[in-house]
Amino acid sequence: MKTETKPPTPEPANTTTPKGSGSSSPLLVDARGAAAMLGISRATLWRLRDARMIPLPVKVGTLSRWRVADLEAWTRDRPEVDNSQAAR
Repeated sequence: MKTETKPPTPEPANTTTPKGSGSSSPLLVDARGAAAMLGISRATLWRLRDARMIPLPVKVGTLSRWRVADLEAWTRDRPEVDNSQAAR
């Protein structure tokens, strides 16, 4: 009688969590994750990064990753924008 064991489910590729931390929230996210956190497109994320209007990513090898804590602090601390009179 054979019993099958399932391999562990891998973490999503766009997040990085510390090993053995007991925490399930990521420390770093890729551009897709950062854009989703901010509610913007990836193209807008890169434009804002180029204009230095959002926290800069850290490099992990050749990869760009944003610190979740930096994005959360930026979202919390940035001034509220009134879009009610946006160009129509």
